Amino acid sequence: MLRILIYDTFPKTRTRLAQVLREHCAVTCISDQREFLEKIKNPRFDLVLLDIDSAGQSPLSLVERLHRVDPFLPLIVTSREEKAELILEAIKKGASDFLVHPVSSTRIRVVIDKIIESRSQRFELAYHRRRQRVVNTFDEVVARSECMKKCIRQLEKYVGDEQPILLEGDIGTGKKYLSGVIHLSSPGRNRPLIRIRCFRREDKRLERELFGYEKSETGDAGQMLAARFAQPDGATLLFEEIGELGLEMQKKLLHVLQKQMVGRAGGGRAIPRQFRIIATSCTDLEKLVGKGEFLDELYQCIARRRVVLPTLKERRQCLVPLAEMLLTKWCGAHHREISGFSERALEKIRRYDWPANIRELANVIERAVILEKTSVIGRDSLSLTLSQEKRTGTSRDKKTNIGRTGVLLAEQEKELILQVLKECMWIQKSAAEKLGISPRALNYKIARFGITHPHWRKNRSQS
Repeated sequence: MLRILIYDTFPKTRTRLAQVLREHCAVTCISDQREFLEKIKNPRFDLVLLDIDSAGQSPLSLVERLHRVDPFLPLIVTSREEKAELILEAIKKGASDFLVHPVSSTRIRVVIDKIIESRSQRFELAYHRRRQRVVNTFDEVVARSECMKKCIRQLEKYVGDEQPILLEGDIGTGKKYLSGVIHLSSPGRNRPLIRIRCFRREDKRLERELFGYEKSETGDAGQMLAARFAQPDGATLLFEEIGELGLEMQKKLLHVLQKQMVGRAGGGRAIPRQFRIIATSCTDLEKLVGKGEFLDELYQCIARRRVVLPTLKERRQCLVPLAEMLLTKWCGAHHREISGFSERALEKIRRYDWPANIRELANVIERAVILEKTSVIGRDSLSLTLSQEKRTGTSRDKKTNIGRTGVLLAEQEKELILQVLKECMWIQKSAAEKLGISPRALNYKIARFGITHPHWRKNRSQS
């Protein structure tokens, strides 16, 4: 839930803003300047609403002070005076937006949504850069096998222009990772990368996310929801599992790609927009076209630059380098000093087929890093989900195994959480720290897997 701090000495305004925002946000209201200054020394809020009419003789000094404490904290300044020089000065000193009272409830919600969305996009771009450390090249992508080298050569040719790119491949083959590499290697690397998950989404809900809407629920014309397609020109839109889109949404997406014009739901106006599309799919879209489940025109539009990623089984030369890269990553995340793998562990990695590909490899190595007691990952620390030897079953058996992988990975995750909880004497805070996740995330997983312990307060109350 979004945490918002409101500083306003006018009771009516303060109460009204709190009532508008409390439905979806955790709101803290302050009317005393000393208390406000104390709060911002160590800010734990996602957004601040600051009324400069309440700030005394030097109203903008509070804006400047808050910006020095946390330059990335979104700040909305409010006032009862609409002076151009005051607005300009507030923005210069770090305000994200400036609103003049009286402010409608719809207006305040739209402004907050826009600011938070812009902030999340900056964080997502920074996240990809931090995780992948890629700026202009594909040098850090592990590509030892010939089939993977061919894919990288194709992608290096495609990144220079703004044409759509389609990445196909099985679950866990690295489509999402390579989408980030493509974006950060392209001319538009400094513009937003926006992920759109198409899997099991209602068409109406997805349409609002993509296009926004022209009229608010109250019927006021001109109000609109911030839309994915309304991002600055040059943004990259990543459609994850585009094959899951309904036919109606496919038609609308095709129209946007052909016309480079975006019209909002509920309104007739269209605005020009330029953006790049990266689409991913676990299924063969050409087969979906043959079944009538995917538009041929849309497929032809996004598949001009199509790359099919190989499975880990098809790129066995990449297995050990990938395992070593993941070991370095998880050792850093969990603050462990592990030098490498034993020869028997490496042999086990080479012989396994990895039906869930890199995703499964990452999961297995993370678990080994957490549970390994020595400075080298041993064979027994690698808990594989299906078999410890290279499988030679029929193709039908393999399909069944792949279908079971999701369930087995969940069982493995539950086993890992139980093991760490036992090591931490069932203290959830310590276990979360050891697992490298937040206590809230651990609590969610505990509830999801139905894990209980008699010493926990919530379980004592039930018994």
